[in-house]
Amino acid sequence: MLCAQVKFSASIAPIAAQKNEYVTLRLIVENGVDVQKITPPNLNGFMVVSGPSQETGMSSINGAVTQYVALSYILQPLKSGKFNLGVATATIANKIYKSKALFIEVSKSLGSGRRQQAIAQTLLPADADANAGTADIDFKDYVLHKGENVAEKVSKNMFLQLETSKKSCFVGEALVANYKFYSRLKSESRLSKNPSFNGFSVIDLSAPDDMQSPHAARVNGRDYNVYSIRKAQLYPLQAGDVTLDAATMENEIQFLKEGESVSAAEDLLNGFNIDPNAFITQAVSISSKPVTVQVKALPEEGKPVTFKGAVGNFLISAAVQKNTLSADETGNLIITISGSGNLQLITAPDLSWPQGISGFEPQLSETIDNSKIPISGEKVFVYPFTIQNSGSFSLPAATLSFFNPNTAQYKTIVTNSLKVIILKAVAPAKSKKLSASASSNYASILGTNWWWGIIAVTLLVALGMYYYTKRVKNNLNSKMVKADVLSANLSENSAITAVATSQRNPLELSEICLLKEDCYRFFELLNQELKQFLSAKFLIPIGSINSSSVSFLLDRKGVDNETVLQTEKLFKALELQLYSPLKQNELGRQFYSEAQEIVQVIKDGSYSVNL
Repeated sequence: MLCAQVKFSASIAPIAAQKNEYVTLRLIVENGVDVQKITPPNLNGFMVVSGPSQETGMSSINGAVTQYVALSYILQPLKSGKFNLGVATATIANKIYKSKALFIEVSKSLGSGRRQQAIAQTLLPADADANAGTADIDFKDYVLHKGENVAEKVSKNMFLQLETSKKSCFVGEALVANYKFYSRLKSESRLSKNPSFNGFSVIDLSAPDDMQSPHAARVNGRDYNVYSIRKAQLYPLQAGDVTLDAATMENEIQFLKEGESVSAAEDLLNGFNIDPNAFITQAVSISSKPVTVQVKALPEEGKPVTFKGAVGNFLISAAVQKNTLSADETGNLIITISGSGNLQLITAPDLSWPQGISGFEPQLSETIDNSKIPISGEKVFVYPFTIQNSGSFSLPAATLSFFNPNTAQYKTIVTNSLKVIILKAVAPAKSKKLSASASSNYASILGTNWWWGIIAVTLLVALGMYYYTKRVKNNLNSKMVKADVLSANLSENSAITAVATSQRNPLELSEICLLKEDCYRFFELLNQELKQFLSAKFLIPIGSINSSSVSFLLDRKGVDNETVLQTEKLFKALELQLYSPLKQNELGRQFYSEAQEIVQVIKDGSYSVNL
């Protein structure tokens, strides 16, 4: 799998604004494996209207992987002038990255704004004109006549609508939710309430720098400019009637006063300066209507015992890295699952290793295209194994059971059982021993020349002490490094065994950090330790645990619904804090208390650990 190099960039749009206009600051990390902190540039002279808003995602096309973490702020200038905001910084895998310096010029005048600045954060590229390729709007839409009801005028010319690709689907089947903003008016708009999609595994379909320009659409004989403010594919985690949340937008709409000319309307629409007394600004909040989707339970009839929640259409194959091994070598059994569906939730197949073969936990690599609906790609699981005896051995077959929503049927597919040949291990070279005659000669030398004997013994003792001291020091350094990795780096492969075997307090490092004034990695520690606890408790690969998948994973283990939702909510809150430029704050104790409550409930419960 190819992985592009780490990139960090910052941008502000537009680079020239007026005092009453909004500007958008974006901070984007691409392909950062361990993003520890993102710090914005100097924002003195600007008010933070909203933010930071966080987005994360990943796409992989033809083996080229792009991951991103992005923070966005909506700012409003507090004064005019030319500003050098300086650079933004990001700490990624203990290395500091800097963006290019950001500059912006703010004029003294108050204008109508050349772009819909706030909505550009979600909808438009920085250099896109808000009216390019849009609908032809009548002049009268911009004029507010005396006695005209503002609410009625807005409702006729602006609305927010949620559109879904289907009204009914199975658990685990993809559906697309698209929140669209329809407008015939001139406004500065921003999304103030983002839908949370509780009960779904969520994959957003657009990255921060891949926004859609408005397009024209006709509704009930009237032309509108249409913006897609959020589009995501959703994978339901449980059956029932599930309501998708409403989204809300705040709008500052600019109307011309009655009696103004057509040219004034054109100037307003194009962002030219006009007499401030010629227009009226009205603040209006609009919301979409919630939409209820019927999520059907997967049928019990015909459900295989090996079914673990895969929904879609998949293939499975097996291969070995080497067909012939020696008894002192480690082999690799490679299981590949490919296809389309809820691929992100598929975990490693269970293998029944026959007697004489020792199998180990698999390593995962994946190539997934999130832009396709449903997502498609492949997951590759590499299972290391060892065999001590020589001979011919059959490796276990892997089984995958899935539900195909197109046929409404279950299907079970099995790999072939592969054979490997094990040769006898090559005997290690024997160390040369001192011959009897040589020993006799040394004894003779020591006997006849006792002075040289004393020197030889002294040198041997000194040499032995040197190597002993070096070995003790190396062991001590090794332990110190391991402790440092456990407390600071917390990679996915660290501390799982320690957490599994020492369950006095699975959140011990988080608690220590919480009590220290100079520890700024609390949210990272708590996020990782909670994942490690769940991984050790349920034998779930730690890399598969996140806010999008944890509800599905815990629900399959029989955890009560209240605890499942509480855990999902906590992970979402933690992931938001991970990339916040803020240091540890008062939320720390609250988050720690909630995590301890979750840990205690799960520790006291009785759950299955079979995937």
